[in-house]
Amino acid sequence: MEDWNVVVSTRDGAFNDAAKLLRSFGRVHRTGLYNVLVMKVDKVAEFLDALRERAQNDAEIQSYFGRIVPVTATFAFRNVQNNNFPIQGRLW
Repeated sequence: MEDWNVVVSTRDGAFNDAAKLLRSFGRVHRTGLYNVLVMKVDKVAEFLDALRERAQNDAEIQSYFGRIVPVTATFAFRNVQNNNFPIQGRLW
């Protein structure tokens, strides 16, 4: 899924429950990372408010998630050597 605006990490044992819950808010997709999902929602702020409200009314929901992070910009990692990218900075 290339078009996403939320990254979610789930706690151990809660991946499927978290994914099922999140599908009620938008499109949800697995990533290649352990316990990490990405999703696309229409309005991020409204999604966060609605999820917060549901979690306040259901303590089990609170145990599903490690982090929920809105994403406003993304970039792709590329192999610098293969792209003839001029290295202008220093390594940290």
